[in-house]
Amino acid sequence: MLAGWTEVDSAFLQGQQTSLSADGLKRFYDGQLPGWQHALAPEHQVPRRNVVAGALALLGAPVGQSMVLLVASEGEGKSTALLQTAVDLVGKGHRVLFRESGTALDIDEMLALPPAAAWVLVSDDADEIASSLQEAVKRVESAGRRDIHWLLSARYEDWRARFRQGPRTVEPAWAATVDLWPDVGTSPRMLALTSEEAARLVAAWDGAGCLGALAEVAPEARAEALVEARHGSGWSAATLLDAILGQRYGPDRLKAHVARLLPRLGDNQHRFASGHTIQEAFLYAAAGAVAGVDGIDLHVMADLVGVDREDRGQVLRRLGQEGLASGSAGVLRVRHRDLARAAVQLVEEGGPGAGLEQVFKDLVRVTGETGNELRGLAAGGAVMNCGPTLALRLREIGIGGARAGQVARAAADESARALPDLLMFTVARARTYRETGQPGEARAILRAALGDLAGHGDWRVVGRLYLRDLSVSEADAGQLVDSIVLGGLSIADVDQLGDVSMAEAKVALDGLGAACSRMDAADLALPFQRLVGACALLGRQVTPKWDEPARLDFHRYEVLADELGTTQTSPAQAVAALSDALAAARRELHDEDLAALWDRLVPDPDRPPLGSLTKTVGLRLR
Repeated sequence: MLAGWTEVDSAFLQGQQTSLSADGLKRFYDGQLPGWQHALAPEHQVPRRNVVAGALALLGAPVGQSMVLLVASEGEGKSTALLQTAVDLVGKGHRVLFRESGTALDIDEMLALPPAAAWVLVSDDADEIASSLQEAVKRVESAGRRDIHWLLSARYEDWRARFRQGPRTVEPAWAATVDLWPDVGTSPRMLALTSEEAARLVAAWDGAGCLGALAEVAPEARAEALVEARHGSGWSAATLLDAILGQRYGPDRLKAHVARLLPRLGDNQHRFASGHTIQEAFLYAAAGAVAGVDGIDLHVMADLVGVDREDRGQVLRRLGQEGLASGSAGVLRVRHRDLARAAVQLVEEGGPGAGLEQVFKDLVRVTGETGNELRGLAAGGAVMNCGPTLALRLREIGIGGARAGQVARAAADESARALPDLLMFTVARARTYRETGQPGEARAILRAALGDLAGHGDWRVVGRLYLRDLSVSEADAGQLVDSIVLGGLSIADVDQLGDVSMAEAKVALDGLGAACSRMDAADLALPFQRLVGACALLGRQVTPKWDEPARLDFHRYEVLADELGTTQTSPAQAVAALSDALAAARRELHDEDLAALWDRLVPDPDRPPLGSLTKTVGLRLR
């Protein structure tokens, strides 16, 4: 047999079958991860997903190598359908092998399976074996095996990521080798909720006594209400799970549900061996979800709650049993975003935990520490850089502006403290302070790093971003000449820094034009007047789409240049004007720290080179 793949037969299923109580069914419909007991449950308790019939039609009497591939967003019921199909295949006499999480696909072992009427290899989170799957199906075909088939499901984002080639995703042409169902890209439609299926679900909820808010709807209208919610007309609907929770709870009752649940998750029955609780794990995951992070790496989660990294899967299992989390690609995610919102709101209102600031500080600190040991953490960078947008996200769930800013700054401070050698976290910290109404502190943070910029491990990657952000801070402080110097350096040819990107050019040129437009007439010397015209002309080059909002800013500079009489018509003229203005700003520079920075970065103080900019923008200067 295949190592790490469990043979699912009648004896195995008999050992998995348990009687589901009303409370157990409620937990399942609240989002508990499905298990064999749910796939074995009678129809009136857990109705068969409609997609199961299509899967059985392909796998039930195959004529060649066949593959059922269910790829869709999380919360659409893929795993439930997968397990239900596997159970029904056993009943039809197929030999079923189920892959345990983290197990690889050994192709040689697979081909050594003894001939049978039909083997079906079943894998949830099939993205974990995607790299070997294409070779496997080809070798099955080459070996002439017509008895090996596939039943697979995966989260859409994880599956697509396995076939990414640069900016594109190129999925293998499965249908050239196997009988494929559904066709690539049509899984979401196959998993769509029909009125008939909705009626069976609602009847199951009614039988389990967990209709919730749907009990207030007329019985004949309940199924249609669920279908409408699934298709986006109801509360917070996006997936099947969204619709289920939305119709059974609504936003207010879901928060009350979480309020009842959290204390129980902190009791002695819900502790890990380390003494930490499932409640703590859930709050960390919820904080990450509210911050917009696509899950927490399981290594980080294990470290947060003191679980051995080798046994990190138990954190996911225990949260999954409570209907609070799911996971794929080594990442733990809150089962539903509104569970996360409710939990964070409750913590801020004085609920469980050490307080919202501490939750975010712990999450950031441990992510940084774990990331120092283990390279390539999933979503690690998103956690460490959550500060600049965190205040906005907290305000969106009802936390006051001042308090949201305080929490965001605490998270950003912790990022910079955890990884002081990386400039990106200094930049993120400064942005957080600026975005939360403290521009003076933001400027101080950036200037404190001036002494040894190149000594940071990511200077080559983040250098231009740092210079641009410091330029913004200087402009905020009214130091417009300083802002022009720094904005120019951010797009100049600087040793060790890579090519100027189109986005960097766009932002810097806009900032240079804005600094000039803020100068008093007496300060707007001729080189800066010409710089306005240069920003207007070059701005059109870096905003190729006519409907781009940035074009409105550059249009303002066109109007101002026309008033000043410095409209420019040739790219060569504009680049020369830009270079002259930067040299003029350098001569007016009185800040010794910034002057020393210029001298370190630009070998020619009279004419900073702009070759990378002209190449990026695609200018022909002759």
